[in-house]
Amino acid sequence: MPLQPFLPLVSRAVAAAFLALLALSAGALPPQVEADRQLKAAASEMRQDTIAWPRVLEALNAAEATGAKLPENFDYYMGMALSETGEPAQAVKRLTRYLERYGKRARSYDAALEQLNLAEKRQAQKLEAEQRARQAEEDRLAAEAKAKQAQEEIARSWERQYFRYWIMDTEGSGTCSKARDRISSFVRSNAVRDFDCRCSTEDVGHPAWRDHTNDVCRGSFEINWKLDTSAELKDRAVSNKWGIRFQDDPFKF
Repeated sequence: MPLQPFLPLVSRAVAAAFLALLALSAGALPPQVEADRQLKAAASEMRQDTIAWPRVLEALNAAEATGAKLPENFDYYMGMALSETGEPAQAVKRLTRYLERYGKRARSYDAALEQLNLAEKRQAQKLEAEQRARQAEEDRLAAEAKAKQAQEEIARSWERQYFRYWIMDTEGSGTCSKARDRISSFVRSNAVRDFDCRCSTEDVGHPAWRDHTNDVCRGSFEINWKLDTSAELKDRAVSNKWGIRFQDDPFKF
């Protein structure tokens, strides 16, 4: 039987073996050896006066990732590392699994019980902190919604108001600035916008004041009752000499 059809298969097998040897020569270790190396790195770190728990956890994860056989107390140390790095829920799972699997004959039985209690306490504290954070966020969103609603109500509360302001026997003295000052005495400035005004000197039409003149200013403005709930607009006059009148419709010139 000719060998030619099998040569590609033989070539691929040789290539795979060659690549495996190349990987080993490049520093790749067998899974069990690599797991032992990572476990020793974790143990070395845990003997330090100040333990870098993220490094410990990284080494333990690397050891587990090899798929090699791990020591009996692996879940105990993994639980401790998870607890110390802010993952108490995962720590509880690991420590519980360790105690369920080995019970009282576990090598680190008493220490595992203490670590489990600590992890559960940290888990409760973390849940409380998360709940507080969620509540704070809900409160913030509610406050923003309330503020937005208030702004929308303010935006809807502008109303056009018309005025007639007059000063008798003081020709040329009636000005829009005086009219605005007069309105400002009744309404806060932040509650008034879009002020419009025109002034003129006119003869007084009343028979009793035939020889007198009025400086009259007519115009309008928008008032926001939400911004000034105490604003009061009503007719104001002093001895028929000067005054101001408000109404919802324009005053005729």
